[in-house]
Amino acid sequence: MNVTHHTTTGARAIDPPFGAYALPAAAETLRRLAEHAPRRFLASGLRRLALAGRGDGPFDCTVFGTARVRLHPRDNRTEKRVFAGVRWWDGAERARLAAALTHTPDGVFHFVDAGANVGMYTLALRAEAQRRSIALRALAIEPDPMNGARLEDNLAASGAEDVRAAHCALGAEAGTASFLSSGLTNRGEARLTDAGETGAIMVPVRPLAELVADAGLPRIDAIKMDIEGHEVPVLTGLLRDAPRAMLPRLCVLEVGRDGTEAITLMQNAGYALEFRTRLNAIMTLPPERI
Repeated sequence: MNVTHHTTTGARAIDPPFGAYALPAAAETLRRLAEHAPRRFLASGLRRLALAGRGDGPFDCTVFGTARVRLHPRDNRTEKRVFAGVRWWDGAERARLAAALTHTPDGVFHFVDAGANVGMYTLALRAEAQRRSIALRALAIEPDPMNGARLEDNLAASGAEDVRAAHCALGAEAGTASFLSSGLTNRGEARLTDAGETGAIMVPVRPLAELVADAGLPRIDAIKMDIEGHEVPVLTGLLRDAPRAMLPRLCVLEVGRDGTEAITLMQNAGYALEFRTRLNAIMTLPPERI
């Protein structure tokens, strides 16, 4: 099987145009109320009411204040949480990324979203950068074909010409790998798998440092990495291949409830652990270690 990697940047189009799947006014009111619900269970209840009798979607919504997205909340946990009750989705992680946004010496903040899913981390940070008049360039990396198509739709709907999308998996070395989508349960759990597993497809694999260089990013001011347990080989390759000046200043890494290998790897490279959430570790590279 021939497997090709491709990236997209610049002008995009969404078909049908954004707004074609807008919610009726009453359902949209319920959805927006969920964004301000004081308890998670209240947000969930409002979400269920907004979705009642409306099928699988998609639904065109404005989230994070200004990001226009086409969401499929029935089969992707991230899309479900962003659809209604977004304040309960990775709040500490997104707040730390927002706090890192700054006017850099070259005038651009560079963000990498590794395991971008449908682009919600990227679009959330982009919306915050726009509010603060900070220029941002982003690289969103997603190997799953369905999630990648949704990512492209969301970037197009938001007019995100400052975001480059790369449709490939990440690894320590270039090549190909077997990849399995989680299908109807939670598309965010798509993952690399053993060759020959039922339903698996082959996808291209690229080292992270190579992708970042190809995207024209001189450094990584912040990275979010959620690649379903393959963080260590990817980070190992990045630390081996990237110039020190390219290494991320801030990392939001999925490490799981008990995972310490990625944390130890980064600490040995000079990173400090700021804090951990239920699934993620937030790590920073002190300026004197760059």
